Amino acid sequence: MSRASWVPGVWVFEWSDAVTSTNDVAKERARSDAPSGLVVGARRQTGGRGRGGHTWTSPEGGLYCSIVLRDIPPEVAPLLPLATTVALAEAIDRFALLLRVWVKWPNDLLVGAVDAERPEGKAAGVLVESASEGARVTWAVVGLGLDLAVPEVALPATEPPARSLVQYDPDVPHTEQFMATFLDRFGAMLDVAALDPQAIIRLAERRLAYRGEPVVVVVEASENKPARFVEGTLDGLEPDGRLRLDTPAGPVRFAAWEASALRPSAP
Repeated sequence: MSRASWVPGVWVFEWSDAVTSTNDVAKERARSDAPSGLVVGARRQTGGRGRGGHTWTSPEGGLYCSIVLRDIPPEVAPLLPLATTVALAEAIDRFALLLRVWVKWPNDLLVGAVDAERPEGKAAGVLVESASEGARVTWAVVGLGLDLAVPEVALPATEPPARSLVQYDPDVPHTEQFMATFLDRFGAMLDVAALDPQAIIRLAERRLAYRGEPVVVVVEASENKPARFVEGTLDGLEPDGRLRLDTPAGPVRFAAWEASALRPSAP
């Protein structure tokens, strides 16, 4: 199967001991016409960040990288966070580690013990930033942070709790080994998206955290409306990647840009 023209055929690496943010470096490279497939990585970040400007603590032992993509089809661009998270989950599966993984809409990876029925904490997050001209997405930077072998004492106090894969299995792969496997799966996800974007939704739904459970979605405040909290049962994903909730008033759908948080309802 030949790859779509926008899917990178090779990966080009730019690696550093430390940077403020791999996304910031990758965006500079993208604005300077860096090739699609450039991977900017670092052993640690001094100013890592996630969605909504939240800080992403990035000590040594984690995987921190950002990938430049160019000329992404507009129907694929909104699915990049889910595609990346599924690729991370599939890469972890390849190493048969003693843990379970879930995709938390729209951009997080949750983990738990191998026999856990529900997620116990967050191990990875994805941040996608892009530039457009009309409907055309000229470039996107796909950033990710994964607590691969971060010692427990170095993990921040967060909600949900931060978890490192090494807490579940001491035989985690080296960063370079995991990176190679992740990029293989990420390239495969892009190939899938090029042929059938909705296939990414189906793959994400198989691993979707809290599906069928009561949850709360926090909706961002807008110019005319305050922030609000919507409770319902997480039903699944729409073909365009929106979250679907069943509420007493009927189905409600959320785009990723609308929701600042998704969490299970308090018991």
